[in-house]
Amino acid sequence: MKKLKTTTIIFLVLCASALAEAKAVADVASNLEVLDIKMEPIRKGRNVVRVKVHNSSDEDQVFYIDIRTESSTGNWQTQFTHTIKGGETKWIRRAYKINGIIAGGTRIRLRFYAAGSATSADGQAPNQYFKEAEYYAGDLQHARPDDSKPEAASEGQRRTIAEVLRQFQNCVRNNDYEEAWQFFSQDFREAESMGKLSNFQRAMETPYFLFPLSRAEVLALEPKSAGAREGVLALTTALKDERWMVNFVRVGNRWCIDWLDRIDAAPRKEIPLDPDAQEQAVRNAFGQWQDSIRGGQYKTAWELFANGLRRSREYENDFQKFAKKMGSNGSMVKAISISLRPESVTGLRLGEFATLNTTYSTRSFKIDFVMEDGKWKICNIRMVRDDNGGSWQERLLPKMRKRVTEHFDIFCYKGSTADKEIEKIAEQRERGFREICTFLGKDSDVRIRMILFEDGATKYSETGHQGAGWAFGNTVVEIYNEKQKLDPYHETTHVLMRPYGSPPALFNEGLAVYMSERLGAHALDAMGGGESSVYERVRELRSKNQWIPLEELLTYTEIGSGKTNPPVAYPEAASFVKFLVETYGKERFLKAYGTLRNSDDKATQQQNVTALKGIYGKSLRELKNEWQGAFPDLG
Repeated sequence: MKKLKTTTIIFLVLCASALAEAKAVADVASNLEVLDIKMEPIRKGRNVVRVKVHNSSDEDQVFYIDIRTESSTGNWQTQFTHTIKGGETKWIRRAYKINGIIAGGTRIRLRFYAAGSATSADGQAPNQYFKEAEYYAGDLQHARPDDSKPEAASEGQRRTIAEVLRQFQNCVRNNDYEEAWQFFSQDFREAESMGKLSNFQRAMETPYFLFPLSRAEVLALEPKSAGAREGVLALTTALKDERWMVNFVRVGNRWCIDWLDRIDAAPRKEIPLDPDAQEQAVRNAFGQWQDSIRGGQYKTAWELFANGLRRSREYENDFQKFAKKMGSNGSMVKAISISLRPESVTGLRLGEFATLNTTYSTRSFKIDFVMEDGKWKICNIRMVRDDNGGSWQERLLPKMRKRVTEHFDIFCYKGSTADKEIEKIAEQRERGFREICTFLGKDSDVRIRMILFEDGATKYSETGHQGAGWAFGNTVVEIYNEKQKLDPYHETTHVLMRPYGSPPALFNEGLAVYMSERLGAHALDAMGGGESSVYERVRELRSKNQWIPLEELLTYTEIGSGKTNPPVAYPEAASFVKFLVETYGKERFLKAYGTLRNSDDKATQQQNVTALKGIYGKSLRELKNEWQGAFPDLG
């Protein structure tokens, strides 16, 4: 493996002592034996491992290598398959990836599987491995950085690799991903796309899925200068105000893309390589980040995120997405971000990596920093799990006040708004429970555990769940304060309907909103609809051309995430449920609720359409026309 920014001196390190037989698989029979494992010195990004395997049988055997890496900034895992001929001893070379900064606890795990003879194997990896090897970065040799400058490439070399990049971009532009795949070296395919064309194609169709750049950014790379070193040609490209290095190696008679990496976009500023100075620089960077968020200076905060975090699936390198998350009213992420209390700095690697330990409420958060563009920048924010391994409920509930009713166990913090209004809450929830059962025509002996938090930031920090309400199993979690109180029926409906089936989100969420309105609540208040009725709201949305086709809405497996457009999807779903119940009766609706299945499988979704016609005697198009007639357009 050759990479411009790292050493080209390869040291093959024998770590036989790290081989560990897993007790759970000690009895797995295998004609294959792993004789040796050699790890090249490890580095951020692409790495290489070599495995020596022997087949003791006379028949060809199928051999699987499963490689997994784990770091604080992301995991990576895939499987490679090989055929080992009868009696053969063979060295196998595979490339893999370590995401983000390498710390002492960065883990590399290898598992080896035998699938039997090549003629009888069914193509499925066995579920038991016969050997496991585990390594930690702190015990391995690290590749030395190569800071020397490459020689300038000739103009002819620059034109050659610039043309290769252009041809690759044209393939991506034309959605010819199979041809684009041929422009990668084998090492790049394995480390960056796990050896699978499907992963590369998905990366181009889904922003920031297992690839350094999105499709739009790949197409926007603009060739600039070129350099050369020991068989590698490196093309510097421009992407807005960033610079990206595209490395090329010769494979047969063509140049192939062998690596893709961002270069520092600004000259490094000198920070003294002194632990105290470095720790203070980390603390200063965190303070600047908090101050910029607190003051609404989101561009400054964004620039204090490392490249990897900006390009994560959470933000997709979209500043506006970050600014919207931080600037929205009641943003839990913002509330927690500006309230984190910095404590100790640990894991400091001078000029490379550090972790700032912080706290919020009763929870601990770790803020990981990397040195990028001469500055300490945030590369990861993570909540620390409880050391005792217990769930958040086991940790919190003993500290909370508990009010027991006929059907509810209600928990809240002492002195909270919910605590002050606990009797009112108990009466509302019991009344709602009884009225929902009356609608269903059937009593229930379900007990509901209800946990109320004073604000969204505390709820998120304690549970990891975002949103005002959350129902799972027989548990309901909600925010409850003077300004924010969910209606007492929505989440209870979800719990009581669970035994009736698992239909598409249109029926599940639609019924919860409809029941809230039916029982007297402003069902759409928390969804942007204020005090409007369901029909009033959908009439308004339709007049503004804010609409989701019913055929599409019926395929949604959930409603609530940003991609489902909740302010539109919730009232639409509720209005369709209202139409079905009040036009054709609740018996047919409950039959549909129990018959239709929530699935993103196209065949199941088509079966839902067919089942709906069988229950109501009318096609989806006919039902849609009748439904829309129930709330005629304004004017």
